[in-house]
Amino acid sequence: EKELLGVYLSAHPLHGLTRPDGYTASLMDITSDLAGQTVRVLAMVTSIRKLVTKRNQAMAVAAIEDGDGEAELVLFPEAYERHGEALTE
Repeated sequence: EKELLGVYLSAHPLHGLTRPDGYTASLMDITSDLAGQTVRVLAMVTSIRKLVTKRNQAMAVAAIEDGDGEAELVLFPEAYERHGEALTE
């Protein structure tokens, strides 16, 4: 429905899910105060751009949302190598 209309008419697909212990409440809670810290969020991937670096290494930039906010997630080559296969739209 969001692909067609640009908004959800019904509830966001993640609405009502319980976040596991240790997860940040929402993307809106992530501020510069958390720089350098590990942050865990429950979000869904809305788009993925796969890139190749100058050193011919694969990486990706993904748009994510959690119903409260949106953010860009950058997977640099090392992270993409470890977690890239789990990244799906």
